[in-house]
Amino acid sequence: MLNSKILVLCTLPKQLPTGPGIVALNILNILRANFPSIQCLEYFSNGNVYSRRIKLFGSAKNKHSIQLGIFPFIWKLLIYRPKLIHILTFERVWIFVIFYKLFFKCKLIFTVHGCVIHEHTNYRFNIPTFLFIKDKFCEWLYFSFADKLHFVSQNVYNISTTYYKINNSKIIIIPNPIENRIPNKLKPRNGNNIVFAGNPFRVEKGLSYLLASLQNIKTPVNVFIIGSTESKFNVNKNVSLFYIPTMKHEQFLKFISDKDIFVSPSLADTFGLIIPEALNLNLHIIATSNCGAIEFIKNPNLHIIEFGDVLNLTELLIKLIKQKPVMFRSTFVKYNNNIFDKLIELYNSQLIIK
Repeated sequence: MLNSKILVLCTLPKQLPTGPGIVALNILNILRANFPSIQCLEYFSNGNVYSRRIKLFGSAKNKHSIQLGIFPFIWKLLIYRPKLIHILTFERVWIFVIFYKLFFKCKLIFTVHGCVIHEHTNYRFNIPTFLFIKDKFCEWLYFSFADKLHFVSQNVYNISTTYYKINNSKIIIIPNPIENRIPNKLKPRNGNNIVFAGNPFRVEKGLSYLLASLQNIKTPVNVFIIGSTESKFNVNKNVSLFYIPTMKHEQFLKFISDKDIFVSPSLADTFGLIIPEALNLNLHIIATSNCGAIEFIKNPNLHIIEFGDVLNLTELLIKLIKQKPVMFRSTFVKYNNNIFDKLIELYNSQLIIK
């Protein structure tokens, strides 16, 4: 098992990392400790950075993976002959794995961080029709041909079942691994610093819901909107808005470590890695019931609301602003200690090829 040929296909965090990219790196590090033979491949996926020639024929090595263009990737499949392939983050180019699987004996795991078609249909209305069709086809192939579908939450599984008929024997739900970042010392806090993170112009992130809830705040508060430098929002005079550009993950955690309240007012968030990380930094968390991460967390500083309930969010913000700084220091993630074991067990079950 330790020397089995395994390929992990993903997009790892770069200068401005995404949640799935951070999770992919965490999972990769866990698996490499138990399966040293794992090889990780990435594609040159950013069309604004890489030329067409590089996307077709390019090759580059970095600390964690090998980046390959389309033709080197196909050649790698044919030469390496993996027995297990894990699509850890969605990319259209991984479609060649399906053709490989049709002709060679291998197992396929597909990790579902979010349902792409659901996002395109409900939130990302500016996606060109041609790309929409390609994404829909690729995702359908991954759902259809994967031997195991790894969902990061019940939330994303429920969403996916509205678009795909899923064989129950394929399903496994394992939450994202979460690093314990509890600080040695609590930083001094004022109680009135609120953080929102995400693209403020994406409707599913829920910033408009948060801003509506701030209209009746009587106490002076600071709201840090991380992910935008554009000041296009108006609130009452007691609310000061600060626009912070997207930053590296470690910088982000350092930035929020002395804040008081993190708000995730999402219409849809299949996991929400920031929620447990902010809890570990002793912030109060306000999250909607649509956030997948809350399925696995039990903590007195986690406050769950329903999306769009402006009055409830306003009352909760007022209550938390008046409270003393957070002193709880524990974050409980259900079966967190078993996440590593479950990932290893998943691989072992697929490496037994009959």
